[in-house]
Amino acid sequence: MSQFICKIGMPDGRLVQQQFQARSRAVLRAELEQQGCRVFAMRRVWIQARLLSKGGPRRWEKEQFLLFNQEFLALVRAGMPILYIFDAVLQEGWDQETVQVLTSVRSAVAGGSALAEAFARHPRYFPSLYCSIIRAGEQTGDLPIVLERFISYQKHLRHLRERLRSAAIYPSLLILASAGVLVFLLLYVIPTFTQIYADAQVVLPPVTRALMAVAGLLGRIWPLLLLALALAPFVFRRALQRPRWRLRFDGWLLRLPGLGPLLQEVGLVNYCQTLSTVLNSGMPLLPATELACGVLNNRVLERRLRGVLREISGGGSLAEALQQSGVFPSLAVRMVATGEKTGSLSSMLGEVAEFYQAAVENRLGRLAGFAEPAMMIVVGLLIGVIVVAIYLPIFQLAGTVR
Repeated sequence: MSQFICKIGMPDGRLVQQQFQARSRAVLRAELEQQGCRVFAMRRVWIQARLLSKGGPRRWEKEQFLLFNQEFLALVRAGMPILYIFDAVLQEGWDQETVQVLTSVRSAVAGGSALAEAFARHPRYFPSLYCSIIRAGEQTGDLPIVLERFISYQKHLRHLRERLRSAAIYPSLLILASAGVLVFLLLYVIPTFTQIYADAQVVLPPVTRALMAVAGLLGRIWPLLLLALALAPFVFRRALQRPRWRLRFDGWLLRLPGLGPLLQEVGLVNYCQTLSTVLNSGMPLLPATELACGVLNNRVLERRLRGVLREISGGGSLAEALQQSGVFPSLAVRMVATGEKTGSLSSMLGEVAEFYQAAVENRLGRLAGFAEPAMMIVVGLLIGVIVVAIYLPIFQLAGTVR
């Protein structure tokens, strides 16, 4: 998929400039013209341009999206017509691009499009899961209810993300501080002692010579290392865009001790919470299961749970299909089977999500309690070895003097 910056005339007569993603110029032009837009200029955004930009295609921040939905729900419950709702939301002081998107959605609705269809024209702002829930709410006439459930779903995911982020803050700071101390020792302290020992013509032990050789090499190539560190995130992201490399990386993450089971439980929570929300909105099981696979953020788990679609489409039950996938623990499978038998599948999936979200938080606590002292021990040993290697020639000189 390529990025294009287009200057287009909207159906309501406005002239706007937006960035789109499409396979080719012809496909994008056809899609825009089908929406009633007139394309005046189109320019491809190359890799260099995206590197110099502020991060590529813009998306709503999670908090902004939640705020928009909360305001939208409040106005829908108040009984305001959809067009008046957008007029009120547009007065909330959004940034220019968001205003353009919301104005485009309003124009599409005023032109006779369904709300979900108008949202779907802007996938960078309104994901497919959200559009599907809105479409189900429009069809059943329960738009306020499905919006409320989606907001609750967003809050659940936000809590889980914040818990994961807070658990990673202290280890990340410890790694950065330890790396700074090691770099200071290797680039400043060790070269000073190297010069002292060279002037004194001291015979150095092997461990000290090896450490000084490493410090000398690091002192010569540190500009290249800085360049490599600066380019590493871009190269890493580009590599993960290839399906084969992304599949290998995700499989490697799941095999890591401690982290692998945690990621699998996080995927299980996201899958069950999403499936419960979509089923509550009135969507049938098969398309709801397909949508839930899109929130896993792990290609290996996604591939395994895609097999659930084949089993369900062939007439199998959801519990049996989940058991065959190997992703769900036996307890979760039994809970889903109970929900199917009692006709309360959506609520039971919510119970599974809550149960394993508590398990995720407990596992995070255990991992943090183990990782922090383990990292401090490793860093302490590294610094201790460096200090001993630096002062070992001094100790030998002191023994010789005696």
